Order: sequence, then C-alpha cells, then structure tokens
Amino acid sequence: RWVMADALSSTFHPSAVRKVEGGKGGGGEGKSSGQERDEARSVFFGRLLEMLEGEELHESMVVLERELDLKPDLPEDMLFVRSCAIDGDWDLLLGFLEPFRESSHSEWVEMAKRIRTQMFLEALNKGQQQHSGVTDKLLLSLLRELEPLCTAQEYKQLCFQVTLKDLSASDAYAKWTVQRGRYGCWQSLRQHLSPFFDLPPRPALP
Repeated sequence: RWVMADALSSTFHPSAVRKVEGGKGGGGEGKSSGQERDEARSVFFGRLLEMLEGEELHESMVVLERELDLKPDLPEDMLFVRSCAIDGDWDLLLGFLEPFRESSHSEWVEMAKRIRTQMFLEALNKGQQQHSGVTDKLLLSLLRELEPLCTAQEYKQLCFQVTLKDLSASDAYAKWTVQRGRYGCWQSLRQHLSPFFDLPPRPALP
C-alpha cells in the first residue's frame, strides 16, 4: 500500500513477506543481497506504517512517510487529494473537486461537507486554544457555507460546538484532533472518489 517515491518500486504490503521469507527456496534466479535488503525494508516499513494507521497515529505515520520518501500506491490524482487533505490545502482541494458539482452532485455535496466541516472545526479549535486570531465573523462565514450542505440536525450540532470552551467537551468531537480530522477527511474522500478512479474498496485493517 506504500511505495518508494524514487528508490524502490515494490509495493509495501504484508503479502510481500512471502517473497522475502521464501526467497531461498524459489528455484529461480537468485536475488542479490541488495534486492533482498530492499524487500525486507519494504515489508518492515510497510507493516510499521499500517500499524501506525491502525492505531490512528496519523501524524507519526505521515512524518515517517515523508522522512523515508514513501507514498501510498495510488493514482497521481488521488495522491494529490490525499496530500491536500493531510496538509489542509482546502482551496486547492475544493477547486480540484469542483467538476463533481455538476457531474455527480450528490457525491460533491458529501465531499464538500466533509471538507468544510474540517475547515470549521480547525478554525474553531484555533480560537479556543489560542484565544485569538479567529473572529466570530470567520466562524459565521464557515457556517453559512456549510448550511446548504448539511441536514438540519447536522447544522444544529455544528452550531452547538461554538458554545463550548473546548471541542473535547463535545461527545461528537471528544477525540478529534487536527491531524486525525484531516486523515479522516482523506479517508472519506477516498471512499467517494474510488469509483471514479476504478480503485478497490479500502482494505480492512487486521
């Protein structure tokens, strides 16, 4: 599920373990020590990244990906969507998704709602934590953009968050963090976009 951006071409996935563990009895051409080392490295870091993802340690996972120059085995457009979501490049992401407003409106509504909800929560969290830099005018603007995308109950719940001193006091967002929210946003976008890119469903973690 992860690949080396330049140095390695093998996909990081637990199934690759068989290639490493069964290398001595393959009967084909022998592998060089460098190839075996690269395969073992692929398996090790692939499993480590999957463990971090499974434990919802998304910030650590992304740092490791970038430190090792890894990337998920996805089409370039999906990598762009993932990068924008994880880095919070919302204007770029919304611009990329704009064509879906006409071609697949229901999918666009769900994706735009998820992105704008994350934008709202980040702005609200920043104001709560820093007690400055975020105005009521900004929050009101973000809520207005969300209102036509949400059900009445969803919109009411978002408005309620403004009355709290901290998002952690909310049952709905007790475990929310900026990085966890961004990664959840990416996962939601992947589900909506997968049919358009002919991707298989996201595999369940063990």
